[in-house]
Amino acid sequence: MLLGGMIAEEIVFGDRTTSAGGSNESDLHSATRMATEMISMFGFGESLAFNPGAVSEFDRGNLWRDTISRNQVNAILSGEYERGKQILSSSKPLLLAVALAIKANGRLLGTDLANLMQKSERH
Repeated sequence: MLLGGMIAEEIVFGDRTTSAGGSNESDLHSATRMATEMISMFGFGESLAFNPGAVSEFDRGNLWRDTISRNQVNAILSGEYERGKQILSSSKPLLLAVALAIKANGRLLGTDLANLMQKSERH
């Protein structure tokens, strides 16, 4: 879900903007942090070691110095990016309808999304 905006940009515009992942508050930052926690603290990586220091607010360079962990994080993110791209690509007409509605109205309410989804299912 965190990578969905970047994926949607790529599908709709053919590329993604640099602002999609360029800050500590970005979805890409959150996804990277989550993937790092998955491999370093929750046993999803290749190592059986517990490494709580891999996700540190004080030393954000840990992941970049640990190439094994970095490669595992990248594999998780790349895999999820491709999975998300397949999901959104299979619903491209709905994705485009959502993008146009947001562009026209500046936002999209849940009821509006439900209506767009119903219309999409009919076609």
